[in-house]
Amino acid sequence: PDGSGAWFEISTYPIFDPQKNVSHVVEYTRNITLRKIEEKEKENLIQILNHLSTTDSLTGLFNRRALNDMLDHEIKRADRSAMYLSLIICDVDLFKRINDTYGHTAGDRALMAVSEALKQTLRKSDILGRYGGDEFMIILPETSLAGAQSLAEKVRAAVDGLTLDLPGDMR
Repeated sequence: PDGSGAWFEISTYPIFDPQKNVSHVVEYTRNITLRKIEEKEKENLIQILNHLSTTDSLTGLFNRRALNDMLDHEIKRADRSAMYLSLIICDVDLFKRINDTYGHTAGDRALMAVSEALKQTLRKSDILGRYGGDEFMIILPETSLAGAQSLAEKVRAAVDGLTLDLPGDMR
């Protein structure tokens, strides 16, 4: 009546006469709308929990746990395929000084700015995450040492070019 949808489960059972012909049909109908709503809510909750368990809450990047899982997967894939695999670990210089001088909110803003610069610099196939504190990990599937060195230089330049909105003239 209110125009909303509903889910029903319908079970049909034939009744046979002595000659094995269907003489009657019994049908049982049950409203399973609430069950379907609960299943959808459970799926949504699982997605939220999965996101929370693999994502760094500050930067929105993969967290250490997810990075370790992905690195393990990529190592196995590279071994199977005899492909290159490179890894870059980035440590933000002077981060402790930002936190100590300007406070943790400024440090958080700096980490978010660095993560955005990294995202803008990387390729779609690269896997980026916050490894911990002021450290970021970049997994580079199918990338040689020379390719990783080139990309690391681009990452360094992008982060070096950041201007943070902090009191004073600190970059």
